[in-house]
Amino acid sequence: MLKNEHLLFIPQRVLNSLRYYFRSYFYEKIFNAKNMRLGMGTQISGTRHIKIGNNFSVGRMLWMYALNKHNYKDYSPEIKIGNNVNLSDFVHIGAVGKINIGNNVLIGSNVLIIDHNHGSYKNLNQDSPMTPPSKRQLNYNGPIIVEDNVFIGDSVVIMSNTHIGFGSIIASGTFINVGTTIPPNSIIAGNPPKIIKHFNENIQKWEKINTSIGEKVVK
Repeated sequence: MLKNEHLLFIPQRVLNSLRYYFRSYFYEKIFNAKNMRLGMGTQISGTRHIKIGNNFSVGRMLWMYALNKHNYKDYSPEIKIGNNVNLSDFVHIGAVGKINIGNNVLIGSNVLIIDHNHGSYKNLNQDSPMTPPSKRQLNYNGPIIVEDNVFIGDSVVIMSNTHIGFGSIIASGTFINVGTTIPPNSIIAGNPPKIIKHFNENIQKWEKINTSIGEKVVK
């Protein structure tokens, strides 16, 4: 054994710090962004279809992809993420169409934001159970828009053709189904989701309400 063999040993925490630094530096160059902080296990694919702003912070195991081809069919994906966006652990973001996440957005753990699903199950040309799910075409129903200053809690699912207004809060475990529009300055909870509070700008306070999505919010 070499007398100075211990000098060759690099502590795991040092290796992790080096991986963290080089991973973040690598993606900063790809996206021409500043101060990116990307946690362990980050996977981002389709980067030429993705734009990310400055101060993008991610926990562990982000999986984000912009998919331009599946089962020989071409798609035109576009993911745009603004400045000062923070994601916790195990976030999954997937696009074959358009996903736009604004500035100053906070996203909790185990969140799914996806604008497509495997197969079509309504209208014409529906998929048969005899076709393996992985062989079915990806079905896109419209863009996902998340405006500035939105807070998305843990274990939220956001499907295609949805719009989340400025400053809104989505409570943990909420399922935002296809075609949902959430008004600005609202707190959403439950399944099916309801507006449980709305911010009254006149008095600068959150007021309790109980309004179904799509109903007019009385201010």
